[in-house]
Amino acid sequence: MAQLKSGLCIASGLSVTGLDYFDFLLNFILYFNFRALDWAISSGNVYFAIRIFKMPLLAYRQPFPELHIGLWLITETEEALFELAGEKQGEDLLIQSSGNRLKVQRLAVRILLQNLCGRSDLSYKASGKPFLEGSPMHISVSHTNEMAAVITNSKEGTGIDIEMIKPRIALLATKFMSDNELECVENNDKVDLLHIYWCAKEALYKLYGNKELFFIEHIRIDPFRYSGTKGVFTGSIETKDMNRKFHLCYEKVNGHMLVYVVNS
Repeated sequence: MAQLKSGLCIASGLSVTGLDYFDFLLNFILYFNFRALDWAISSGNVYFAIRIFKMPLLAYRQPFPELHIGLWLITETEEALFELAGEKQGEDLLIQSSGNRLKVQRLAVRILLQNLCGRSDLSYKASGKPFLEGSPMHISVSHTNEMAAVITNSKEGTGIDIEMIKPRIALLATKFMSDNELECVENNDKVDLLHIYWCAKEALYKLYGNKELFFIEHIRIDPFRYSGTKGVFTGSIETKDMNRKFHLCYEKVNGHMLVYVVNS
């Protein structure tokens, strides 16, 4: 984490200028029909890769060998997604029982997962935590009307959340933030910061995987300086059976706030 803490960009060992350049390059080539492109760049101990999948992949991150993050802008129709997902996913009862827009989001998550780890047969625990049957891979998923996000970790539990940025979150802040956390929110960036706190707590909640976890009482986010685009911060889960601090990354992308757990 030394590289992440020192101000280097999220999920890469590159400078801000370098990462922006490769993000631009990625977006430039995403819509060409290259199926076999696999371009990777190494920097120190942190590995950054770009892969072109059969969809408009907005970003791919591999901050550590065991950790993969994929972000997808959902532009396809339901019919196109079913074609990409294949017959097996088309028969999934969870997908079939969903409303039209939720069905699209769940299909997008499965296709993204397929491209990240080679399988998409999601199962869910009673708590709602997703997992791959018979696999040691830890996964977490999130989606909005426009975007899908998936994180996989082969070593330890993880969590991810993405939310569309909306001003009305200010009306709900006291429902999920402690008084100390609220005092750390600066008015100039209030809406963005509130989304980071919410997404961070959602990501840690997903990592924990037990419904008996309360955002104000059990999940604490440490004060951090907001950069306006992306950064690293810490948070903790404090319960009777867990007292651990985690490193998280935030990234503002396409009018959304993305937060994911890097490691403990």
